[in-house]
Amino acid sequence: MPKDKPAGWDDAEEGTRDDAVVDQQTERHYYVAGGKRYWFDLSQPTWKQKNSVMSDCLKITDDGADLRLDEYYTDMMELMIEDSSVDVDNLRMFLVGMDDSLGSQLEEDIPDPSGGLAEDEEGKSDPPSGADTPDGNRTQR
Repeated sequence: MPKDKPAGWDDAEEGTRDDAVVDQQTERHYYVAGGKRYWFDLSQPTWKQKNSVMSDCLKITDDGADLRLDEYYTDMMELMIEDSSVDVDNLRMFLVGMDDSLGSQLEEDIPDPSGGLAEDEEGKSDPPSGADTPDGNRTQR
């Protein structure tokens, strides 16, 4: 059964392949945390890369599925950070130990994990909410 056309359909230009493909160029993002300034060059992940990270961070249980948000954001940051003002030998170790004031700002530039949920699943359960688990990992159910 065909879906209805979304709002603005008739006014929008016809999209091309180039319009639909992620621009692999990086964009510099600036942050100030703890009185210090930082910059990070971020690239946009492709749809496939985001889905791959989502799949890796999804834990299936008897009660359903848990999305481990701590792993999601760390994996996405590791994927998206191309360069930075922070001289680190191991990016993942830096991200795991990063100060919350810088990490929470950087997190705002990472694609929202709930944006990857299938349209069919929306509205079938309670809205996702972040929660701390006994093992200290943030999850989204």
